[in-house]
Amino acid sequence: MKDKISQTDLLLMVIRLSLENAERFLNDAVLLINNSSFGHAFALTVLALEETCKAVYCNWAINGFVTVDDDFFKNLRIHKTKQRVLKEIQKLTILKNEIDEYRKNKKRRRYAFKSRPELDIFLTKLEASFKFKSIEAFYGELEKMKQLGLYVDVEDGVPLNPSIFTRDVCDSYLSFVQAFLTSARDSLLSKKA
Repeated sequence: MKDKISQTDLLLMVIRLSLENAERFLNDAVLLINNSSFGHAFALTVLALEETCKAVYCNWAINGFVTVDDDFFKNLRIHKTKQRVLKEIQKLTILKNEIDEYRKNKKRRRYAFKSRPELDIFLTKLEASFKFKSIEAFYGELEKMKQLGLYVDVEDGVPLNPSIFTRDVCDSYLSFVQAFLTSARDSLLSKKA
């Protein structure tokens, strides 16, 4: 009988395998782009992004930012869970940039916020901003675009199919996901080696 591996080792294995699978998705997407199958290539690129986000999510669990409960591994199969990871990364990036800008405008004081209420007001304004709302809209559209890259659909009485995607759209998104995967792989695997 095999010994059960620790939760951390299991999560590390999922991180490594997810990043490898994301790389395979991207390699397959390149082959599809080279054969002018742009819709399917776009969908695989989104799947590569989701696999990369799965690895990040597992890393968050290892570091205690996410609780590993009965639903954790089941949620890894849900596209929205993985897309939410990237959404949160983007929100944190926006927050960091906004705080940096705020601090710069406050004449480089060590702490830009004098009090917790001042920080809370700033965060409330940022949450209501267009930047965060556009992220929410983007992820709803991303899932629709992934589905459209795979399937024929009808919207407002108009048939839509994967052939609406162009090489430029695929190349652009592929570049973004390749950079994200490289960054995640460098960050997640370098610590674990």
